[in-house]
Amino acid sequence: MAEIPRIYKLLFQLIRIALGTQRGLDGDVSEKEWHQLLDESRKQALLALCCDAVCSLEEHQMPPQQVLLQWMALSNKVRQRNGVLNDRCVELLGKLRADGFERAAILKGQGNATMYPNPLSRQCGDIDVWVDTDEASAIKYCSGFYAGELEMEVGAEHIEIKVFDDAKVEFHFNLGAACGAIGKPLVRWFGSQMPQRIASVTLPNGRDISVPDIYANIVHQASHIYHHVLSEGVGLRQIIDFYLLMRKAKDENVDYGFLRDTLDKLHLLRITRALFHVLREVLAASDDILPWPVHKAYGEYLLGNIIEGGNFGRANHDYIGPNVKTLHGMWLRFKLYAEKMRFVGYDPYISVTGVQRIARGVLKKTRQFFKGELK
Repeated sequence: MAEIPRIYKLLFQLIRIALGTQRGLDGDVSEKEWHQLLDESRKQALLALCCDAVCSLEEHQMPPQQVLLQWMALSNKVRQRNGVLNDRCVELLGKLRADGFERAAILKGQGNATMYPNPLSRQCGDIDVWVDTDEASAIKYCSGFYAGELEMEVGAEHIEIKVFDDAKVEFHFNLGAACGAIGKPLVRWFGSQMPQRIASVTLPNGRDISVPDIYANIVHQASHIYHHVLSEGVGLRQIIDFYLLMRKAKDENVDYGFLRDTLDKLHLLRITRALFHVLREVLAASDDILPWPVHKAYGEYLLGNIIEGGNFGRANHDYIGPNVKTLHGMWLRFKLYAEKMRFVGYDPYISVTGVQRIARGVLKKTRQFFKGELK
């Protein structure tokens, strides 16, 4: 990629300060740059985390009062939202167990937040929950949340269900299925391993929730990032999550040989090596939490994607999300998957998946066009 923009070098410093690996900013920041930093922290879903860093700065390095007050107000909303989702996670796991699902775990989100210096400062989204069940049983259970004209959308991995009025829930039954050419081995691995790889973490509300253990968490979040490289985009929040996972892996003395062999068999070793390069560039990660060599070329592509697209690629002018069922969306998705062909040398399975999805997408959208379902 080209030279990292100065504003992102400053943003990386704020992240390091918030995570406790750097003290203070290197040099002065102009008022214009502070406004840009606020905007970029919003784009990357890092408002509250960066606000923690800003509030810890010495007075002479602080942003203008107007920027600081706006940043603090937005960050307070993030922390309040985290409080709501923490309570809902506890309620959800209790409900699932009461409904007969004995093995369930919160994925990413509120579980990841417990690794942060301030767990309420990780910007939250939906609640993702894995449940030890099959697709047919998942559909039967989730259909109970729908009535009348409401339609249930069943994805490759999950179903979105309306459990709470103030929190979206994704009910995952088939982890790894969305990862294209590497999906089948992932589904098999999660199917056999997840039921016995459940751990527990304590939320800021004092309640415990079930989460994947460190091995399953690293495999799942590497596969999740892989999926987003394929589909929409990757943001810095996912990078920080992965960094904290690797730091936790070091603290828990994981068997790196076993972990590497597992990721290699699941075709996720390349993406983790690319992530390691990004961790080094963004967070100055030390070699003791990067247990195998980085993949610089792949990592540079990934970092460029992160800077351009923001959280989940939503800042990219070619973002597909709102336009999936349009002719324009069809063209954007074609462009996205065609771009993956450039990286056959870095990650052949991503390129293979790109070809598969172009073919399937053209067929699907053609059918939708003739049925009048495309706008």
